[in-house]
Amino acid sequence: MSLAPIISDTISVIEKLKFLRQKIKHENSQLRLRNINEVENGDVIKVNRGLYDHYGIFVEDNQHVIHYTGENGPNDFNGIVRETSLSEFLNGANDFK
Repeated sequence: MSLAPIISDTISVIEKLKFLRQKIKHENSQLRLRNINEVENGDVIKVNRGLYDHYGIFVEDNQHVIHYTGENGPNDFNGIVRETSLSEFLNGANDFK
C-alpha cells in the first residue's frame, strides 16, 4: 500500500486551510472603524475589549444596543441579554466596527 495518495490529500487539505486563513485575514483587515452616523437599525456592531471582541445589535430609535452583558454592568459575570445605552456598551472605548 502506497502512502502517496494519503500524503497528497493531506497536502491538499493543508493548502486549502492556508488559503482560507489568508482569506479570513484579508476580510478582517477590510473592516474599518464606523461612525455613529453610518450605523443603521439592526446592524451588528463590535467593540474591542482587550481580551475579546464584544458584539451587540444597534437600536436606531434611541441609540441603544442589545447585547449579552452582566446584569449589573460589564464587570458582573451573571450574564443576561439586555438593552443598554451605546456609551455603556462601548464601556470607555472610543470606536467600534
